[in-house]
Amino acid sequence: MTRSNRWVKVLWVLLLITLVLSCSGINLRMSNESKNKAIVTTIDYGEFLKTANMADMNMDTVLTRAQANGVHAVAVNEISLRDLAASGDVNISTYADFSSFSRLYFPNLWQASEKAVGARAISPASLVVASSQADISAFLKERLHARFTPAEFISFSVDGTDYFIMNAELRPVVVDMNQTDKNKPVERELDARLGFDKRVLDKLKAMGFDIILRPGYNTGSNTVYLAEYGKTIRDYNVKYLIFGDTQLNGAPDRP
Repeated sequence: MTRSNRWVKVLWVLLLITLVLSCSGINLRMSNESKNKAIVTTIDYGEFLKTANMADMNMDTVLTRAQANGVHAVAVNEISLRDLAASGDVNISTYADFSSFSRLYFPNLWQASEKAVGARAISPASLVVASSQADISAFLKERLHARFTPAEFISFSVDGTDYFIMNAELRPVVVDMNQTDKNKPVERELDARLGFDKRVLDKLKAMGFDIILRPGYNTGSNTVYLAEYGKTIRDYNVKYLIFGDTQLNGAPDRP
């Protein structure tokens, strides 16, 4: 048998193996589709909100139009520190900027922060979150306590403003996913997820939408927040989850 004939036989064998594997994959997909029997058309609330803001449109109007055109499910990501800053609810700065600014212009604020930090070492890149709204401050305290240990964030108040120093590893997020200049370095900012915004979920439920949750990855050491997911799923009759990250939190030592 010539060498070329042997190669032809090898190629035929490889082709048959590929066909067999392809058939098993096709059968699996057909089996899954026959069980599910549905394709769910959904929109991403966060992305549509950004577009609505840029177009100076009311988000409720956008949702009503989507619903009129056959969209009955909305996917919701967890709200984050950067989301709160983008909506004007909090101010975020690095610890380096906060330290230099408060030392120069607000000595009483700097003294209060020094007292709260104590002997702990804080990275200059750590985030400092400031809130002057009571409801936002209460939300931050509740959600941060459920996700981070007392060593991972420091809180204090001065003159009616609440400050939160994030002394934990935070995840970097891409600022502009669709930048036009491909040669421009990708800009990233540190961020932390805080769970789902009840105000958004209540609005979607009242409008008659099915809610799809998109839980993400949390870098804090506290896992108390995991109980929030179960309650949210029950309260809003959630049937689908789409994970918001390639990494997911796990707690293999918990039942």
